[in-house]
Amino acid sequence: MLSFLAGLGLVLGTFGALSSVAIVLPLVDSRDSFVSMYREIAEKQRALPTELGGPEIKSGELVKEAEREGDIYYGRRGTAIPLAIVNFVLSGMLFIGCGGALRGLKSGVQNWRFALWVSILYHAVDTAFALVQSNDLRAAVDPSTTLGQFVEKTIALRSSVLMFKGASEVIFFLICLVYLQTRLVNEFVAAHKVRR
Repeated sequence: MLSFLAGLGLVLGTFGALSSVAIVLPLVDSRDSFVSMYREIAEKQRALPTELGGPEIKSGELVKEAEREGDIYYGRRGTAIPLAIVNFVLSGMLFIGCGGALRGLKSGVQNWRFALWVSILYHAVDTAFALVQSNDLRAAVDPSTTLGQFVEKTIALRSSVLMFKGASEVIFFLICLVYLQTRLVNEFVAAHKVRR
């Protein structure tokens, strides 16, 4: 069980660090560059709403909406960048702790436990921040337009996915903590039985 949980922790640590870098790199660029990235994505995906069964939306409206979305995300970069840096550090700690635990190092298990506790707090804050961003996007949308209705549905789907992701990771962290705590208690009991 330890190998499975630690292996999954290694994977989560790797993806967490990579996603942090992917979040920070565009946000340290200028606002115009960041918003133009959203504009380019919208231009490449302008047929997406109709492919998903929605009504046809004019390309100009979609580009304006993408620019507004990029501007909203960039406006919260003062929070997004520090959160991504914390995630990078925690992901590294998780990776190092799981790797050490797989090698049988007691310090690896201790690092892993610390990373798990702090990651639970981090994911609660990160999920709350993602929901705040979703509310910012929702407030900027005009629900009376066809595009506005499509964007609202997209935001609701994105919020659900973010909540599921955050909850899944917290559940995994809690499972790891319970397992590691049970293991420590068993080792403590075994050590005291040997002494007698």
